[in-house]
Amino acid sequence: MSNKEIDLEILRHSLSHILAAAILELWPKVKFAIGPSIENGFYYDIDFGEEKISDGDLVNIEKKMNHIIKQNINGLDKDLSDLESQYKQARLDLAEARANSYTSNLSNEEINKNIDSAYEKVDNLEKQIDELKSSKI
Repeated sequence: MSNKEIDLEILRHSLSHILAAAILELWPKVKFAIGPSIENGFYYDIDFGEEKISDGDLVNIEKKMNHIIKQNINGLDKDLSDLESQYKQARLDLAEARANSYTSNLSNEEINKNIDSAYEKVDNLEKQIDELKSSKI
């Protein structure tokens, strides 16, 4: 995975949190399921209950997202930047560990431990980033 792809994944992940924050401000009683980034964007499964949303509501959601972004753009601090840098490196390490599984002299068990360790580091950093972002939004 290239740095550009990792940056795009981080951006999509961040935008999904901003979307959730905007929707919660507009509809405080909604319930969220999952909202991962995917190959061509991101999505969120959201239960609005009996309430139906319209195209006009989508415009309001976008406006609220822009407001949140402007509000928080200066609030992103060094901690978040550091975590995102560590996350990028962890993703690169994971890709390298997976690629090395074909050319390494290590045993399959050692290769799998390296890959599992890289996945665990990526997961832990994702959680830290999510916690920091949710505390800022």
